[in-house]
Amino acid sequence: MIPPSLIALRTVFRSIAVNAVLAVVKIVTGIVGHSYALIADGIESINDVVASFAVFISLKVASKPP
Repeated sequence: MIPPSLIALRTVFRSIAVNAVLAVVKIVTGIVGHSYALIADGIESINDVVASFAVFISLKVASKPP
């Protein structure tokens, strides 16, 4: 059986990857389409990546034994 902490870490890692790809796609599409709203949404997706990275670090620290 896979430990729950490992499942959580995998999930957060996938979230980081998906949000990073989404941010790049939004920013590139916004630049190509001259859409400031889409560029801003891509930048907001970068904030999601940073938040997910903070969750990843927190889970790593929390999974260590006391």
